[in-house]
Amino acid sequence: MTYTYGCDKCGEFEHSQSMKDDALTVCPKCTGTDIQRLITGGNGFQLKGGGWFADGYSAKSKDKQRGTDELK
Repeated sequence: MTYTYGCDKCGEFEHSQSMKDDALTVCPKCTGTDIQRLITGGNGFQLKGGGWFADGYSAKSKDKQRGTDELK
């Protein structure tokens, strides 16, 4: 995963590491120790198109879709 860190001296930087790894404690750019892992919006993962996530396995929502499609 790619994590975003904030350093008081350098600003923000990204670092790739495993989820199992501990957060960095030393900035790789300036070797400063006043850094923290930042919470970001993620990678923008989206499910598109039809499928189980669109209707939540609901037979009712499929029936509603069929009913509205037949009216058109």
